[in-house]
Amino acid sequence: MDISATLIGLLAYLPFLAVALLAQWSDRYRTVRWLTYGIVLLFDALIALGGSLTLLVGRHQELRRLLSAQVVAGVPLNWDGFGLVAVGTALLALLFLLPPVRRGLARLIPIDPESCLHATALALAVMATGLNVAQVPLLGGLDVLAGSPATVAFLDLLASNLPIGLMALVGVGFLVRRTLRETGKRLGLRRFTWREVGLTAGLALVILTLYYGIDWVWRTLDPENYAMVEALGEVLYGGVTSTWRAIVVGIVAGVTEELLFRGALQPRFGLLLTALLFTSAHVQYGFTPATLEVFGGALLLGWLRRRTHTGACILLHALYDVAGLLVFPLLP
Repeated sequence: MDISATLIGLLAYLPFLAVALLAQWSDRYRTVRWLTYGIVLLFDALIALGGSLTLLVGRHQELRRLLSAQVVAGVPLNWDGFGLVAVGTALLALLFLLPPVRRGLARLIPIDPESCLHATALALAVMATGLNVAQVPLLGGLDVLAGSPATVAFLDLLASNLPIGLMALVGVGFLVRRTLRETGKRLGLRRFTWREVGLTAGLALVILTLYYGIDWVWRTLDPENYAMVEALGEVLYGGVTSTWRAIVVGIVAGVTEELLFRGALQPRFGLLLTALLFTSAHVQYGFTPATLEVFGGALLLGWLRRRTHTGACILLHALYDVAGLLVFPLLP
């Protein structure tokens, strides 16, 4: 594992974690409220500036060539695509900081439009999503990523999930506004019943059957696109070389992603918006049928969260992730 690359990846999340932590006091103290808004606006301005500079780089052929060689040797970076997504992200995040916009949004989802904490959560969600989405056009698209000879190491896969779990805990005020017990209740964690175990296992079979059916149709109608995404999967999950590693990756992803999306975000953002955020977080699949699978899975997970609790979502997520890594490669 490249320790430096992993640390850089984790450090990139620290500003988001820091402002999310600061925001926990923002509805209680006026000074903290304005400081929080100021930092969020600074983040937004930096994203807008970065996007604008990237668009300028795209207009200068020699500078573009030199920077591309320094960043990713041999890969034609799409500066314009990254710049447009970054600037659009900054504008959308700024929109959610406006009280009238949040008041209108509060008619659709259960947020407090006057809460600085909720405004910060919306803005950070947009920023994180936009920066994640912008990576694909920057690196030239999925076909370029799929053709990479490198693979993501096993420990890198685990480390990339750590900030997701931390954001869930920080976002609901763990040890700031809520005790351990209160945090568990807010995240929707409680004991299983046997009925819930059976329901979750049944949904796992339904999801896996639907995924396999979609894959079969996809492979039949567009084999080249399917093969490209398969190659991309080798890049992303090539480091998962054993059964126990697949189980660990599935469990870690299930726990961290469900704590954030179904545990922390869905009670405030609602089922549909949370599902869209979850799907955009899996931007590595691009605009392919795999993205439809992720979105469909997110809707089912959201429904399960409403009917049961986040623990059931964790179990369901882990089951279909592990099956996808271990069982799907064996199927015809």
